[in-house]
Amino acid sequence: VDMDEPVLALTADQALEIFRRRPEVADAGASLTCTQLSQQFEVTTTTIRHIWNRQTWKGTTLPLWTQQELQAGTLKNLCAQCREAGVTDLRQGCASCPIKRGGKRGRPSGTK
Repeated sequence: VDMDEPVLALTADQALEIFRRRPEVADAGASLTCTQLSQQFEVTTTTIRHIWNRQTWKGTTLPLWTQQELQAGTLKNLCAQCREAGVTDLRQGCASCPIKRGGKRGRPSGTK
């Protein structure tokens, strides 16, 4: 990917395809797959990793998350009201929950 050229925004279908194609184990093969996908979708390898790591496109990829990923992401992706109500499944969160609101495009918060 030539970083001097504008990068097109991904569609939800493309984000789902990238998430589906993530490797089961992070190893040397994952780097190759990441590079191949970045070239195919004309985005950076960081974009691919953020989708794989559930930092971006969370609401879109949620149906593909494993049970372990759902449990790990519950507290930070539910609003205070749902946490207080005892909601334990991200899919059961209300429309105010961060996972349901989506979020802005671009870098995840806290990155430079």
